[in-house]
This record gives sequence, structure tokens and C-alpha cells, in this order.
Amino acid sequence: MSATRSIKYLVYAILLFGYVILSGSVRTSIQKAATTTFHPWPYVFIIYNLIQVLFGVLLGLEQLIRQFMQGGHWHVNVEKAVFLGLPPLVLYAINMLYFGQVIPAIGGGFFMREVMLDTWLQSYAGVVLGYALATVFQKSEQEIKT
Repeated sequence: MSATRSIKYLVYAILLFGYVILSGSVRTSIQKAATTTFHPWPYVFIIYNLIQVLFGVLLGLEQLIRQFMQGGHWHVNVEKAVFLGLPPLVLYAINMLYFGQVIPAIGGGFFMREVMLDTWLQSYAGVVLGYALATVFQKSEQEIKT
């Protein structure tokens, strides 16, 4: 166990937990602003989602930094982007389009109740999307043929 690795992970843990504490404070102020202005759309749906996605990016930050330090050419892990990043992105897009009243209700009450209004699902989807965004870009030693 090296001291530099221990310090690195200690700083990383402080960053993660600091972000969790800071985002909780931001969420509280967003909720207050949304209840006093009666306009939840810009506050709740955009800022909440950004907080969750940024946390996922922070979780994948170590791997992203490791990729920056490697040699090689950048490429996108398409399978990871499609199977890990696309579902939460679609969930967010549908949610924002619905509550922005761009599209009508989809699938009746079940879809609204079980998918779009489930805050736990939204939170996990945001973290997964952020993690996928941070880890989908990779470097390889091989030349990518187009």
C-alpha cells in the first residue's frame, strides 16, 4: 500500500462525498425556488438531472484520467454507449419532452407512474448516464480504420 495511492483515493473520496453534500444543498435550494415561483420545470427537471449525471461522471473520472494518460488514438466504445448510455438518455429525453409538454402522455398511467415519476429510477439513470459518458471514450494502441 503506497502513500501516494492512499492520498489519491482519500482526495477522490473527499471529492465524491463533498459533491454529495454540496448537491444536497443545491437540491434543497432548488426545491425552495420551485415552490416559491410555482415553476418547477427549469429547476427540478434540468438541474436535478444535471446533479445526478455529474455524480456519475465523477464516479468514472478516475478511468477517464487514466485514459488521458495512455497513448493511442481515441475511440468510442459503441456497445457501452448504446447499451449503457442510451437507455437513461432516452428516459431523460422522454421525461423532459413530456413535462415540457412537447409530447402527449405515453402509455397511459402505468408509464407515468412507474417510469417517469419514479425519482429513484431517475436518480439511478442519471448516475448510469454520467458514468457511461465518462467511460465510453477510450484510447487504443491500434489505428482505427474508417
